Amino acid sequence: MADQQLQLQPTILKTLAEETDQILFDIQYDQTREPTKYIIASKLYSCQGKQREAISVLEHGLRAIANNDSSSSSSAQISSRHLIQQQLDIVKARLTCRIDFITRCPFEVVCTIANYLDTQTTMQCLDVCRSWRAKFLEHKDVWKSVSLVGSSGKKQKSVQILSAMSEYIENVSILARPEQIRMHFRLLKTNTFGNLRTLSISDTGEPVAAELKLTKSLFNVILPHVSNTLTKLELKSDSFIKISLVRILSTCRKLTHLKVNVYSLTTITATTLLEEKIPETTALTSLSVITNWPIFSQVLKILHPLFPHMPCLRRLTVLYHSVDRINSIDVFDMLGEHNCPELEYVITGSSDVVKMRSKNDDDDSLFFDPPGDDEDDDDDEDNNDSATFNLHDDRTAATAASRTNTTADGIENIKSVSETRKQRAKKGLRRLAIQGLRSATPLKSRLEKSSNTLQTMFLSFNFYSHYSNISSWEPLSTFTMYKLTSLHVSSYCKPFYQHLPAILIRLPALKSLCLENAPISSDTLSENPRQQQLESRLLGAIIQLTRLSTLQFRQFYIMFGRDDFFDRLMLHYTLTAQDAPPQKENLTLASTTDYGAHSSYCGLECLRIVDCPGFATSALQQAAKIKSLQKLSIVLSTRDQQQVSSCDVNTFAQSIGDLAFLSELGLGKMTLTDNSVHSISACKNLKRLALKEIQGLTHKGEELLEEHMESVLFV
Repeated sequence: MADQQLQLQPTILKTLAEETDQILFDIQYDQTREPTKYIIASKLYSCQGKQREAISVLEHGLRAIANNDSSSSSSAQISSRHLIQQQLDIVKARLTCRIDFITRCPFEVVCTIANYLDTQTTMQCLDVCRSWRAKFLEHKDVWKSVSLVGSSGKKQKSVQILSAMSEYIENVSILARPEQIRMHFRLLKTNTFGNLRTLSISDTGEPVAAELKLTKSLFNVILPHVSNTLTKLELKSDSFIKISLVRILSTCRKLTHLKVNVYSLTTITATTLLEEKIPETTALTSLSVITNWPIFSQVLKILHPLFPHMPCLRRLTVLYHSVDRINSIDVFDMLGEHNCPELEYVITGSSDVVKMRSKNDDDDSLFFDPPGDDEDDDDDEDNNDSATFNLHDDRTAATAASRTNTTADGIENIKSVSETRKQRAKKGLRRLAIQGLRSATPLKSRLEKSSNTLQTMFLSFNFYSHYSNISSWEPLSTFTMYKLTSLHVSSYCKPFYQHLPAILIRLPALKSLCLENAPISSDTLSENPRQQQLESRLLGAIIQLTRLSTLQFRQFYIMFGRDDFFDRLMLHYTLTAQDAPPQKENLTLASTTDYGAHSSYCGLECLRIVDCPGFATSALQQAAKIKSLQKLSIVLSTRDQQQVSSCDVNTFAQSIGDLAFLSELGLGKMTLTDNSVHSISACKNLKRLALKEIQGLTHKGEELLEEHMESVLFV
């Protein structure tokens, strides 16, 4: 019976902290002053790395034994004091011991630690001792990327370090004021860089007048010194003036990536090409030119004589610092049909618009998300090639790259890359983003080659596009774009929108459609009665997009005829969602199937309507019944805001409770009552909520929403 009771007793497991607390409690109330408990407590602290706490416990034990009423000559007391003192000496020796872990660790461990250090910290490690310096210099990968931040006080140290590690450096990034940049140029020239691949030069952003000395130092001091190995060059400073692209390409013959963000460029003439001796075919695959507006009208003319020398160019970016200027030059007019046959990415327009759009995406991402900006290039063979490259001090990436380059089957990798580049000539555009487009006629030959490659298209029109006709946009509907998944039209052009239904029919794989800034009124379409059928033709073309999952309208409205464009569109997707597969997994499956497969359409997943007159009560109620929606954003226009009452919004809020997949909701220019707030907060899967110019919302309602939502944004 006793054995059975022993077997039934549960085993009590204590954590290290609980065991330490128990020992300290026993010591405090122990009248016999057993030395073993002090020693156990000190060992528990020591194994946690708390050596000082262990010393404190042992010293307390010595005092407790000394204050004991027993005779001081007791052998037991002497033995206890000896044991505690022995343990105390061990702990104190452990505390005073300094271990040089870098010296004792294996070289592989030191390399792993060095991969997580930035340049400045790594430089400081070289000054610790000879052993550290030898180990860090032996790790070549850690010196592949070096950042030189302008500070004249560290000049001598930089000279000593660069002279020791220059043969290992592959990437150099300079961030300093113009006078400090020239100092770094002289510093780089005094060393031999046999493996330098990337050079990035940027100023600190301080307002400095343009200096011709900096440009002369670039061409006379640094570029000739590193031209034999340099493949990537980035110049980002308004202090650079009169930069000659011809001279850069003629000096750096192996250059594959060039990004120039400077104040001004020099013009190119036939005489200049002969004098600079530019090679007939350059290795350039990525070119990005960003400059100020006063010379942008000449930028494309400057690039025009260079295009025949860029047969390998894949990415072209031409931006200017302005939003209100009119661009009267088309990049494809300058490119022609035969130049740059491998061109895949073309982005032209205003850099300010790009910055404003990225800022708006951060603030109003729930209200408006321009498609195509975050699209992944799934079949991009060389993701390292980029029109905009940045130098990061990523040691882990450098180490992984070096290991990949030294694999046994490196020859096979080289063969596969060469085969891939041969196939690129047969491919066409992948991403097309043009701001200030006048006509699609220059695009015809490239669109023909891009029917199986073009994935995203962003179009914005300029003033001259209004003088075009429908035939100017027919190249966009001549060929079927089998892989185009995203179309974003950001401005209005009357002939283009008249031809838009025919264009949409040629996009069977389209998943995301965004139309904005298009006021199509009866005044603009009253010239021809046939043109008044645009509403029905556009509606029919959108409905025929059987893979469309994201639909966005911003300041888009058709004001003629029945004025029920959005009502009929929302009704269609409401009925479509009722027939869609009910499981969420099917929604993901449908987005990955081929457009030609006989798979059932899973309905609209993302709907954003921002400031679109005509989207009123009826369309609002229908939008809340699209059961396949995962993201929904509605900002009423000023006209419709007066028509939609708080009761209509309350009905809408109750209806969205039935949307099982809805996770993000954005509402604007509406009146929310307490009942509406309760209905929204009761949505089970709703995680993110954005409210813009909302009326009737009380402080209690705000607290209720913040309590039930993971994220609530008030814009």
